Amino acid sequence: MKDSFEVKIEASLMPLTIEESDSLGGIIEELLELDNSLTFKIKYVGEINVGISLLQDHSVVFQKHRVYEPNEALAFKFIIPNKYKDISPKFIKMGEVSDLSEADSFEFFKSLVINDIISKLHNLLILSQIAHPGSLVLLGGDVYFDGQLYKGFISTNGIQRETLEYSKTIAWPNYKKIPILKVLGWFSSNNFSFDRHSNTKTERALNAFTYLFEDDKAILRLSYYGPY
Repeated sequence: MKDSFEVKIEASLMPLTIEESDSLGGIIEELLELDNSLTFKIKYVGEINVGISLLQDHSVVFQKHRVYEPNEALAFKFIIPNKYKDISPKFIKMGEVSDLSEADSFEFFKSLVINDIISKLHNLLILSQIAHPGSLVLLGGDVYFDGQLYKGFISTNGIQRETLEYSKTIAWPNYKKIPILKVLGWFSSNNFSFDRHSNTKTERALNAFTYLFEDDKAILRLSYYGPY
C-alpha cells in the first residue's frame, strides 16, 4: 500500500461583476499567496501543507443536478501520509469485538481524514468571508482521492454579496477588507473553534455566522441566534 495519497478539492466560484470587483475583489489573490505556506492540523495525521491554485473553465462533476457555465475554481491539494495503521478501529458483531480488515481500516482512516480536511477548509472559507465580506460564493465542487472522484464539496449562498448594493441605499458603512492572515492569526491566537460548543460570546457569534452561508434558506434563522 502507498506511503501517501493525494486529496484535491476543487471549489467552483460565482464570478464577480465589474462593479462588484472593486468592493469585493482581492481574496482569491490573498489565498493564492498562501500556497504551500498555510497548514492544516488534521486528525491522525498532524500538520500538512495546503496547496492552493486557481483553475479556469472549471465545471462541477459531482453535482450533476445543477447546471452552471464553466467558471474559475479554487483548487486545494493535500498530500496525506498513510497512517491508517496508527488507528485500531473495531466493530461489534453478535456481541463480539473484532478488528477491521486492513482494507476496511484504510477506508475508515481515509474517510476520517477527508472529512476533517473538508471541515478545516470550510472554516478557512468562512474566515475568508470575515476578511473580505461577500467575496466568495461557492457553486459546489468536487473532492478527489488520488485522482478519483470521491464526493461533492459544499455550495454556499451569496447573501453577503446580495446585500452590498442594498447597504449603500440605506447608508450603511461599506464593507471593509482585512488581510486574511490577520484574521487567521486572530482566530488562532484566541483559540476559537467552529467544532465545539461555544465558550465565549464572540465564539458563539462566530459559530452563528457560519450558518449564514448555508445553501439552504431555512437554516439562515440560526445565524441570528448567536449574538443574543
